[in-house]
Amino acid sequence: MISFDASNIECYEEDGVLIVAVGDGAVDPQNYLIISRLEDEDNATIDDGIGFQVAGASYEVSNSINKVVLERDYLRVEIKPEFATHFGAPIVLANFSDEALKAGRGFLREALEVLFEGSGVKLVA
Repeated sequence: MISFDASNIECYEEDGVLIVAVGDGAVDPQNYLIISRLEDEDNATIDDGIGFQVAGASYEVSNSINKVVLERDYLRVEIKPEFATHFGAPIVLANFSDEALKAGRGFLREALEVLFEGSGVKLVA
């Protein structure tokens, strides 16, 4: 499992891509996870438009998330078994600091619901 303390939560849309980013700093984080969703007619499924990236992986991979669990003080991303080696672990856990909880935890749930709407990713929030 990859685990890190997250002090920064960002949820935004850029060029038609919905992005959720959680990291250990706002500028040049050493540990982070990014989930993105691109609505594109070239994608065979909604899941093909959902990408996942972590600090230790060299590139984003689409359709690689199995389940996401959002609790009060953490976000856990469970990766599909065939992609665990690429990401370095089957689970990525971001533990929210008090700073992150105050700054962005409230809108994170809404962003995740929109991001995974209609997909095969199981969201527990």
